[in-house]
Amino acid sequence: MLLKAQNQILLPSQETLLQRLYHAACYNDQLTLIAGGKGAGKTTLATALVTELEDYNAALVTCPLHADNAEIRRKILVQLLTDPLFDDEVPLADTLIRLTQTLTRPIHIVIDDAHFLSQELWAELMILSKLKCADKLITITMTVTPEHMAFQMGQLSSNMKEMILPISIETLDLVEREALYQTLLSRSEQAPFTPREIVKQQLAKQSGTPQEVASLLELALYGEPDKAKKSYLKHLIFGAIAFLTLITVAAAFYFIDQTKPVSGGRAVIALPLTHAQSVGNYGQKLLEDYFHHRNKAYKAALMREKQQAELAIIKQQKAKSVDAALSHQLKDALEVANVQTGEIQSEPKPVEVQSKEPKSETTQSNVSESNKVKPKPKPDTSKSKIAFKYHIYTLQVANLTTKKSLDSVLQQLKRFNDVFVMKKDKRFIVLQGNFKSEVNARKAAKKLEQETNLSEPWLRQWQQVKQYQLLKHYRDGEIRQ
Repeated sequence: MLLKAQNQILLPSQETLLQRLYHAACYNDQLTLIAGGKGAGKTTLATALVTELEDYNAALVTCPLHADNAEIRRKILVQLLTDPLFDDEVPLADTLIRLTQTLTRPIHIVIDDAHFLSQELWAELMILSKLKCADKLITITMTVTPEHMAFQMGQLSSNMKEMILPISIETLDLVEREALYQTLLSRSEQAPFTPREIVKQQLAKQSGTPQEVASLLELALYGEPDKAKKSYLKHLIFGAIAFLTLITVAAAFYFIDQTKPVSGGRAVIALPLTHAQSVGNYGQKLLEDYFHHRNKAYKAALMREKQQAELAIIKQQKAKSVDAALSHQLKDALEVANVQTGEIQSEPKPVEVQSKEPKSETTQSNVSESNKVKPKPKPDTSKSKIAFKYHIYTLQVANLTTKKSLDSVLQQLKRFNDVFVMKKDKRFIVLQGNFKSEVNARKAAKKLEQETNLSEPWLRQWQQVKQYQLLKHYRDGEIRQ
């Protein structure tokens, strides 16, 4: 494989690892985790991988600290979809399953600093790695710290661990460190007077990350950035202390001289209060900048400790429910994925639904005679049932979360028969139609799209949606607002 990221410096070990990542992105069916410490080159590898995937619809996202789920979903979807109409509050699997039929290239998602993601998004991404787009599985590569990878693997069951391919970034050997140092030095177009043997000794003391090599070169070129500032502050403090000592000694001699007894009378004591106060104010003003910077650094350190403690508490709370969330969402998404690939083996059986039409007395009497049971009193017509046979296909018009959105969609479906309102968890699923053939269902979908302001509905099979809770079945223009 010929590397195309010419603006990046890739060492031989990094090129080998990049080839492995490219092969996993094209042929593997697992979610790939790249683990490495700070400065190990995770971002460089992630960027180079996206550059190599020319035949893929690729998305590269860097996850910031404390980012919410909607922001990450939005960053991924705007890179994959040409149509900007999507709901970033809806799980990624639901959105992509609805739109994969319009995409012609396979999908690969690269997320840098994935250790900042929530457990909910980790579950969504694991689900995505089992879905297909353009006849290929959606592949995902994420970079994390070694500690977070160990934490995630410890939370998963043995079956879920098989869904992840962990890859660790090895440290650079001394030869590659020297090669990287010399390459960076040649690009800087500068010539620091540092003997090569000294550079080699310093490189040998490092742990072996590219960031350490770059920091060593920066030190050789520019020196310590705060050295001059620290030296100036140090001399300023020593000068202030010496000046205050001199003033104190002078004030002491002056005080002794004023307390000498006057001949022929009592001693006269004169305290130079005004002079002493002016000396104290001058010293306080002189050291004001020093104490200001020290207090600022102390507050910043306290703020970092507080943020780290809050982050640890959040991770601990979310980790308790990771297995349950993963199992539940993975089961639902795989069922929906089976619908997309046509893995339906049997035609659904008729089910009973609520209706306002009561059974006729003749039907009740026939049933009574055939079963040879004494007729019962006529039941309440508001609670009677009729047999309604679900055929094979229906159209999913909307997937909503609020009652206001549901009412808006139903208002546009007033002219259509067989409108079903189903409920799954906390979401409303609106279906329309009951069709025996796929041809009739697709004709009805085109008609619905033309006569309303709604998007093209999703063709589904009753076998997958009849398990949802049926809230209402509107027939013959029953819908009223």
